[in-house]
Amino acid sequence: MIKRLADGVLSDDVLRESIRHVQFGTTAASDEFLVDVGRWFPNSQLITGYGATEFGPVTRLYGPDCANVQCGVGHPIPHVEMAIMVDGDPTAEPGNQGELLVCAPWQMHSYWNNQRANEAAFSGHYLRSGDIAEFDEQGRVHLRGRIKDIIISGGENIYPIEVEAVLSLHPAVEQVAVYGVDDADWGEKVVATVVVRPGLSTTAEGLIAFARTTLAGYKVPKLVRFADEIPLTSNLKVDREALRGSAMRNTSGADA
Repeated sequence: MIKRLADGVLSDDVLRESIRHVQFGTTAASDEFLVDVGRWFPNSQLITGYGATEFGPVTRLYGPDCANVQCGVGHPIPHVEMAIMVDGDPTAEPGNQGELLVCAPWQMHSYWNNQRANEAAFSGHYLRSGDIAEFDEQGRVHLRGRIKDIIISGGENIYPIEVEAVLSLHPAVEQVAVYGVDDADWGEKVVATVVVRPGLSTTAEGLIAFARTTLAGYKVPKLVRFADEIPLTSNLKVDREALRGSAMRNTSGADA
């Protein structure tokens, strides 16, 4: 979105110089993205963090920390309480991975006229985020993926965000989305759809080999597909269901 703004309605240098803050979320940015933003908007401060419609903004990072993977998405901001659901109980102990729970004074009261959704959304005074996360020793929040996006292959849990982070380091990859499709042997297999940077090239086999140097074998994509763009939902998030449906209808690509 920010790149499209910079290339489109904010392509004028004078307009760009008037921008004071660029805010984005909800994961650490790449060094390359920060360089681009610094070039596009030379007078801006970068802000990132984590939040949701139901509970608003709840963590923050500023400036260079936005590109530091060690910072995750930052600390909870004042008046926000966060915990991780582990075996049915909330905990703030570092290193525990589970569903992120949030309690903020400004969070929603309830879903209108939908008791079933309310029962699913709350755990005590916490709102359930639907995100997998953990705290580090400094109390910072690190997102690991969405519960509904988890790929279960051969009984192993695979978080698309981890695979995407590795593939995005390849110099020819401009965008990547990872998702699971049905597999007769393993239940699901990992598939990646990649948009290649203009002027560069790569192969599915090359990307699979690149991923294998960093990821455990069961996390490596079994199929890489190429596309001109990644489909988005109406709220501009990756439409994994559309990608999954397309992959199941057309299996062209490189199968590992």
